[in-house]
Parts: sequence; structure tokens; C-alpha cells
Amino acid sequence: MPRDERGQVRTIVAPITHRPPDDASRSLEIPAAICRNLGLDAGRHWLRYDELNRFLWPGYDLRRRDDGRYDYGMLPPGLFEQLRQRILDLQRRRKGRIVPREDGGTRAD
Repeated sequence: MPRDERGQVRTIVAPITHRPPDDASRSLEIPAAICRNLGLDAGRHWLRYDELNRFLWPGYDLRRRDDGRYDYGMLPPGLFEQLRQRILDLQRRRKGRIVPREDGGTRAD
């Protein structure tokens, strides 16, 4: 894992949200079966790929699971590839942004 000069893990993630997107072309809905496999609640979930979050792991707003972990597992390869391609497309067109969340801030890079 990439680490900063102090040895802390720095990561960039596509956030998962319950909030339906204002623009469906900038989010990817996670199918219910995948949500169940990841251990997410029964609500609908979307991956935001137009506004990625950068933070030191684990971030201040991540909630620890009952088993002590912060992660929910891996996306299936097909969904991960869709997400990856959409992120790359937006980055190529300079339409995506990375928001630093180390300090809870909301300014964009």
C-alpha cells in the first residue's frame, strides 16, 4: 500500500452513498446482490466516480465493523472494471475530481 513520508497509508476511494445521484452518468448503482455479499444494509447504494475521496486510512468518517475491520470486501471484477473505466474516462476529460478528506475538508484538487 502507498504510504506517505510518515508511513501512513494514503488512499483514494470511490465513495458509496445511499443518496440517489443528481446525474446518473456520474454514479454507478451497486446491484442488491452485491450489496448483500459486501454486508451493506438493504438500502440502495451508489458508487460516486466523479468525486473521489483521498484520505489517510482509515478515514475519520469510516465506521469500524463488528469484526474490527473497516473494509467490506472486494467488488466483483465486472463491477470493478466498469467503475475503473468510468473513472478513467472522466479523468481523461478532466471532469472528475479528487477531494482531500484528511482533515474533513471539502476543497477539491
